Order: sequence, then C-alpha cells, then structure tokens
Amino acid sequence: MVKQIKRVNFLLIFILIVAAFFRFYNFLGLQYWSGDEEVLTATVRHIVWDKSPSLIVQNANLGFGLGPYYMWFLSPLFYLFNFNVVALLSIASLTGIATTYLVYLGAKELGSKRIGLLASFFYASSFFISIFDRRLFHLTLDPILSVVTFLALVKIIKKDYRFIPLLAIPIGFSFHSDASLIILDIAIFATWVIFRLPILRKELLYFVLIIFLFLLPLGVAQVRYKGAVIGPIIKSLTRPVRGENITSIGFHTYSPGELIGTFSRVIFTTPSNFIEEHFFYSPPYPPPLFGNITKLFVIIISVISLAITLRKKRSPHLIIWIMFLSFISGILIFNLLFKGKFVQHYSMSFFPIFTIMLGQTANWIYDRNKAIVLLFLTVYLSVNLYTLFNSSVRYPLNEKIKLVKSAISTIGKNNYAIYSSPDSYIQGGGWTELFTLQKHPSVKSYWYDYWDWIYQAYSLFPGPIQKQDPEKIVWIQKTDEPLQSTLPIISKSSYKDINIYVFDNNKIN
Repeated sequence: MVKQIKRVNFLLIFILIVAAFFRFYNFLGLQYWSGDEEVLTATVRHIVWDKSPSLIVQNANLGFGLGPYYMWFLSPLFYLFNFNVVALLSIASLTGIATTYLVYLGAKELGSKRIGLLASFFYASSFFISIFDRRLFHLTLDPILSVVTFLALVKIIKKDYRFIPLLAIPIGFSFHSDASLIILDIAIFATWVIFRLPILRKELLYFVLIIFLFLLPLGVAQVRYKGAVIGPIIKSLTRPVRGENITSIGFHTYSPGELIGTFSRVIFTTPSNFIEEHFFYSPPYPPPLFGNITKLFVIIISVISLAITLRKKRSPHLIIWIMFLSFISGILIFNLLFKGKFVQHYSMSFFPIFTIMLGQTANWIYDRNKAIVLLFLTVYLSVNLYTLFNSSVRYPLNEKIKLVKSAISTIGKNNYAIYSSPDSYIQGGGWTELFTLQKHPSVKSYWYDYWDWIYQAYSLFPGPIQKQDPEKIVWIQKTDEPLQSTLPIISKSSYKDINIYVFDNNKIN
C-alpha cells in the first residue's frame, strides 16, 4: 500500500508568515519599554546577577508576591542574551507567532479547518494584537496560556482526557505570572460543571501533581519567610471589607463600552506615531479606526456568535462564551469588588478567544456569501498593514538606550541621581533600569522613591542608595519644560522632545 503523503497547508504557512511580519516589521521603531518592563527586568537581574533564586516575586497591584516560575523561565534567556533588552523582545514576538498557530489548532477543533484558518488570520494580522505581542512583561504569556486553555477544554469535552493535565499550566501560572489569568481558572471550573466532566480519572492525578509543583516554591517561601505568602494574600483579599482600593492609583469604574472599544481596536486601530498611548493606563484610549462603525461591527459579531453557540447548545462552541463570561466575571470581581483599576492590556488574555469568535462568525457568513468574507479579509489585512506602515513608538527602546549611554559617557565613574519630568510617558519610561543595565546604576532615583517598598522587599536595589544628591544629577525632561536646576550643565542629549541633562553638583557638595 502506498503511504499517503500529507498535504502541505500553504494557507497556514502564509498566515504564520503574516504573523511574523506584523511582529518583526520595524522591529526597533515599535519597541515599547515602560515601568512594567523595568520592574520585571530588575527582578530577573536580581536572580541572575545576584545569584538569588527568588521564591517570591513582586506584583505591584496585588500587594502580595507571586511564584517565581515565570522569572525563572526568563532568567536563562536574559543571561544568554546578556541582558540585551532590545534583542530579548524577539522572544515576545516569537511567542506571538506560536500563539497564532495555537489559535489555528484551537479554532479548528470547533469543527473545521476553515474556522482555524480564519481565526488565526485575524490573530496574525491584527495590528493591535501584534503590538501587544511585542512586549516582554508580566502579561506576555496571557494570550498563549488562554488559547492553550481553550484548546484543552475543547479536547476534553470531546472526551480526549489526555489534555486534563495541560490545564494545570494556565492555573499554575495564574499565581506565577499574573493574576489576570484567574479568568482562565474560572473558565476551567465553569466548563467542568456545565459539561459534567469526570473527576475520577488517572489524568487528574497528573493534574494535581503539576499543581503541586507550582505551589511548591510558595510553600517553601511560606515556611522560610514565616508567613510571607498567606499573610499578605489574606490582607489583600480583605481590602474590600476595609474599603481600600487594590491599586494605588485612582479607582475607575470599568464600563462595557470600554470593552467594546478595546475589541474594536483589535479589528481596526488608528495609525499613530505615539503608540505608547495604546498602552496607557488610563482612558480615554485612542478611538478605533472608523469609530462607532467598528464598535457596531463588534456588537454584530458578538450577537451572531452567541446565536451560533445557542443553536449548537452543548457543543465546543460554548467554550467561547464560557471564557467570555469568565472574562467579564474577572473584570467585575477585580474592578467592582476589589476596586482595582482595570486597564486595557489586561484584555490580552481574551484576544485569542475574540479572534476565534471572529473566525466562527466569518465561517458562518462564508457558508452564505463567500464574497462578503473574502472582501472583508482583504480590507482587514489592508487596513492593518496601513496602520503598521504608518505607526511608530514615540520613544523607542533603542533610542532611550542611546540617550542613557550618552549621559553615562559624561558621568564617568561619578555617582549620580536621576530625576524625571512629571510627564507619565517619561516618568514611567523605565529609565533607571536602563542605566543599571549599562553597569552604572544610580545611587538615587525618582523611581527608587516611587517603588521603594517593592525594591526593599524583593532586594531589587542594584547597590547602595543615598538620600542626598551626589556629584552628578541627571534630569530627563521634555523640551518645552523649564530647566529644573540652576547647576552647571555638563552635557545635553536629545531625541525628539526628550532632553537628558547632566548637571554638575560637585561645587555645591
């Protein structure tokens, strides 16, 4: 018998090429670096440089520590890349490509290869998603863990119980990477109840074993640091009883309209040379391209998807809406109960599921009118390419590093302090760690003052710090802001509307 040759899926290959293009095109010009990346890198630096395998790592918003596995996973990568943070962002881009492939596999399990191709195409060529896929920070794993959860749940309800242990990974990382992954825990529990999945199978033993391995470092930390895990968790979870916000920044009630806006930007994002705005932590966010038309489109997609799901009843399609309602539940719990400020990048965990919803809807329309779907796919790719070609980060990472190196060449071996403009994009720009990565940390910094409790609790200070101003002062500010010091200026470096001044403080001291 002649062995049948497996056909090459050229459409899937094309989609993966598109995914790579959206995540690597203008690689330097679309690299974002903020305070989130700064604290993550400081944590990994402490593990690698100080040879300290931390058992607990920080999470600023929660008020308690998480497990170290994500940081342990990143540590050898940072070491191999010699802390070249520009090159390290390629890891995030590659993760986005892998997520695209998993979206194909997960959507395909809904019933056809076409749904998989459509969903993965939407994920691959969304400018908005691709921009988030370029970030290496605490939420980088959220999309890939989300689609792994979706794929495993669909397989399990089809009675392929081999995938049960796989669910332990997203659950485990919900307390090792970022707590926003709790929505996956809710979805897994809800699916088990709704589909009445078995609880007496050998695969569940492997599941429990993996969960135990995730809990192990936290258990050791609880004993070694005398209650450093459970105590802070209880204190944080009881904040609503005390009327406290879970976040240190002002409380903001999250509305459904903001969620529609976020998913609208997934479809069509307005071109911008200030992409940092898309990551900004407070609304209003930039509107989607075509405004309310795109928002209406999101509503129509949701209605069609819900109708398809209800018609199919207890089919794998129901997983889409279980995960969607779990996502909404997570928002309400965090935002209303804990008074936590929900920002749009927390939606990263639902982006793959939303594109599967898009693929599900497009497949339904395709069965009725192919021309409409083919036209939309053409417009979708064209518009997102247009946005990609006409967008950039205002303050790219590599340009920040050039400014930092220029200032260090002036500072020499002197001690120095870093001060910043109150502008949120400069103050939260991750500058202090960029100086540290050049092996010349500051002895005083506005950032150290802002995150003093985190840096002390998790030993993230790279060296001794001091309260008084040292020999040199570094000021990072915008061109239109008045000089913040009357000290003699030694040097000035500029990029667009950012100036870095180095002041001489020797004579004053």
